[in-house]
Amino acid sequence: MNRRVLLTALTGFVTSVLIGIGFIQLLIDLEVRNQLDSRLQQEAVAYRSVVRGLGQVARTLFDETVNKPEVTALVKEVIESRGDQRDIARGLLFRELYPSYLRLKARGVRQLHFHTPDGLSMLRFHSPLKYGDSLFEVRESVRLANTELVPVEGFEAGKLFHGFRFVFPLFHEGQHIGSVESSVSFKTVEANLRALVPNELFEFVLNRDRVFSMLYPSERSIYESFRLNDEYVIEDVGAKLGQPRAIPALQQALEAALASEHGLIRSKMISGEAFGLTRKLEGRRYAALFMPVHSVSDQVDAYILTFTQVPDIESLYRNGLWIQLFFMALMASLSVGYYRRQTANQAIATEREKLKAITERMAEGLFVQDTQGRITFLNEAAERILGISQSDATGLIAHDLFHVHYDDRGAPVSLDQCPIRSVTRKGEVYESEDEFFRRVSDQTLVPVQVTSARFSVANEENGSITIFRDITQRKTDEEQLRLAAIVFSHTVDGVVITGPDLHVLACNDAFVEITGYSRDEWLGQHIRRLRSGMHDEDFYRQMWAEINQDGFWEGEVWNRRKDGALYPQAQTISVVCNNAGQITHYVSVMSDITERKQYEDELKRAREEALESAHAKSQFLANMSHEIRTPMNGMLGMLELLMDTELTPEQKDFLKIAQGSGKTLLSLLNSILDLSKYEAGRVELEQIDFGLRSILEDTVKLFAPQAQGKGLEIAVLLDSSVPEFVSGDPTRLRQVITNLLGNAIKFTDHGEVILSAKLEVSEPGALMLHIAIRRVFKTLCQPTSLIG
Repeated sequence: MNRRVLLTALTGFVTSVLIGIGFIQLLIDLEVRNQLDSRLQQEAVAYRSVVRGLGQVARTLFDETVNKPEVTALVKEVIESRGDQRDIARGLLFRELYPSYLRLKARGVRQLHFHTPDGLSMLRFHSPLKYGDSLFEVRESVRLANTELVPVEGFEAGKLFHGFRFVFPLFHEGQHIGSVESSVSFKTVEANLRALVPNELFEFVLNRDRVFSMLYPSERSIYESFRLNDEYVIEDVGAKLGQPRAIPALQQALEAALASEHGLIRSKMISGEAFGLTRKLEGRRYAALFMPVHSVSDQVDAYILTFTQVPDIESLYRNGLWIQLFFMALMASLSVGYYRRQTANQAIATEREKLKAITERMAEGLFVQDTQGRITFLNEAAERILGISQSDATGLIAHDLFHVHYDDRGAPVSLDQCPIRSVTRKGEVYESEDEFFRRVSDQTLVPVQVTSARFSVANEENGSITIFRDITQRKTDEEQLRLAAIVFSHTVDGVVITGPDLHVLACNDAFVEITGYSRDEWLGQHIRRLRSGMHDEDFYRQMWAEINQDGFWEGEVWNRRKDGALYPQAQTISVVCNNAGQITHYVSVMSDITERKQYEDELKRAREEALESAHAKSQFLANMSHEIRTPMNGMLGMLELLMDTELTPEQKDFLKIAQGSGKTLLSLLNSILDLSKYEAGRVELEQIDFGLRSILEDTVKLFAPQAQGKGLEIAVLLDSSVPEFVSGDPTRLRQVITNLLGNAIKFTDHGEVILSAKLEVSEPGALMLHIAIRRVFKTLCQPTSLIG
C-alpha cells in the first residue's frame, strides 16, 4: 500500500471529518436555537393571551363595578372635599366597592387603587391607610392614564408591590376625575399559564435596582436574589411570615447546572434578550427559557423563566450524534473506497437500501410528487392513512386525489391554486397543522400535520417530498383537555357545562352535591330544572341578554334542589366560543351561600344585642352616680359651713384637704357620668375662672400622706411664668393631675416625685402650659473600701 496515498487518504479523512462534524454541530446548535426561539415564541403567545384575558377581566370590572354614575360621583366627592369630609367620602367609596374588591381578590386581583387627576394616591383597597403619595414620577401608567386620558395596561413595579396593571381614566358627567387601576400578581399569571401550557415550571424575577428604587423600604425584606443573576430578585411573601417558598427540585437542579453560565445569562438579561439554555439531567434534557417582560415605559423590568423538558431537542442532539457518527462512517467508507471502489459502491448501495427501509417503516406518511404533481412514491404509513395502495396511487395527481382546499365561494381550487404547491414551487417549505386530507377508501376527512418541500437532482427540479402525520387523536385529546380544564379548574365550587341549547354536557362532583341530582340525572337535561320560582321571567331574560352580549354574568340566584329545598347561590356564567366566534358551550361556576347568609343574620342580631347591653350599662352607671352624688354634695356643703366657723390655721388646712378630696371624689363620680356622655357624644368642657396655682398645689398636698407612707418626698415647682388665675375646666385638669400623680407614686419605690409647670405659649385668648411629673431616684449604698 502506497504510504503517500494512505497519508493523503488519512489526511483527507481527518480533515473532512473535523470540518463535517463541526458543520453538523453548527447546524445542530442552529436548530437548537431555532427550537428554543420557537418555544420562546409559544411562551410569549401564551403570556400575551393570559395578559389579554386578564385585561378583559379588568375591563369588565371597570365597566360593571367602577364606571357607574353612583361610583364616579363618590370619586368626585373625594376629589372636591377637604379634611374630615374627604375622609368620610373616601370611607363611603371604600364601603361601596369593598364587597366587589373581596370577590376580585379571591379571583386573583391583587389590588384596586384610585388616583387623583394630578397623580396622587386617593385610595388603596389593599392598604387603605396609605394614600396621598405622588405617583407620576414612579408610575408611568398612572401618568399616561391621567394626561393622555386613555386606558393603560402592562407590567409595572410600585411602592408596595409589582404587578400586571390595568389603569383606566375616570370621568363623571364628562369631567375627568382621576383614574382607577386593578392589578394581578405573577401568581395569577402563572396559574393561567399553567392552564395553557401544563407540565412546566415558571419563575418571575425582577430587576433589583428598578424595583427597589420604587418600593417602600419596609417591603424589601420579601425579596431574595436570583441565583443565576444577582442583579435580579425574586419575590417571596412567605419569607416575611416565616414560611419561605418551596423551590421545586427540578428548578434547583437546573439552576445549579446553569450556574457556570452566570456571565452569559447576566449579559443577555442586561441587554433584554429573550433566550434559552438547555442542560441534561438524569438522562433527560431540560430547557430554561428566559422571556423578558416589558414595563409600561417599555423597559425590561422583569423576566419570566420557564423550566420545561425538551425531548425534541434531546432527540435532535441524539440524532445529531448519530448523524456525526454516520458522517464519520461515510468518510471512512469514502477513504476506504479510494482503494476499493467496488466495496464503497456496495456500501453506498447498502446505505440506500437502509434509507429506503427507514422510509418504509416511518410512522409518518410520506409521498413524492413529480413536477406535474403526480405521485411517484407512497410509503406504508401514507397507504394506511390515505386508504390507498402505492400501486393504485402512482401516476395520479395528489391534489385531485386527497387534497382538501376550497376558495371563498366554497368551490374546490385547481392544481395551480393549491396552497401547498404554490409554496413549494417557490422553493420554500410549506408547514401547517390545520390541513385535512381525504381518505380515499371512505372519503372521510383526516386532520394532518404537513411539511412539504421541493427537491432537486443535479440542479434540476424533480418534484416535491411531503411528510404528514395523522393528528386526529391529538386534536381529540386537546379538545378533551380543554373541556376538562374548564370543568375541574375550581373543584370546590359547582361547575356545569351546557351546549348552546342549555342541555347539560358535563358537571363536577360539587355541582352534583349542591343540587342533589346525580350526574346521570343531569346529563342531557335542561338546566332550567334548577329554577326556584322566586325570580320572574324578566330576571332571566336580562341575565341571558348580558351573557350573550358581554360573554359573562355574575350574581346571586335562588335555586331549588332535587328534594325541593330552596337555597341561595353565588353564580358566574361564561360563554365559550370557537375560532369563528360562535358560542359552543356555556360554563357556570356556583357556590352555595346558605351559611354565609345565616352568618350575616347572626351578626346583625349580635350587634343589636350588644347595643342593648351597652345602653343598659350606661343607664346603670348614670343612676348609680346620681344616687352617690346626693350625699356627697351634702358632705361638701357641711364642710363649706364648717369653714365659716372659727378655726385654727392647721384646722383650715385640714378642711381644705378634705374639701379637695371630696371634690376629687365628686369629679370621679362626674367621670362616671361622663362615660355615658362619651358614648352619646355629648361631652362638653367647662369654661370658668379658677386659681391655677392653687389647684396644682392643693392636688400635690392631697397626695402627701400617700407619698409619706411609702417614704417618698413629693414637691411642686411652679415657674414664675405660670399665671395665678386662668379660665378653663378645673375639674378636667384636676382629674389629669390626679391620675398622673397617683401613677407616679404607685410605681416609685424610693426617691421623690416632683410636679413642675411653666408657660410654653401665650396668645390672645389662649395659653399653653407644660406640666411635667418627674420621678427622681436616689441611690442608696453602703460605703466600702472599693467605693470612694
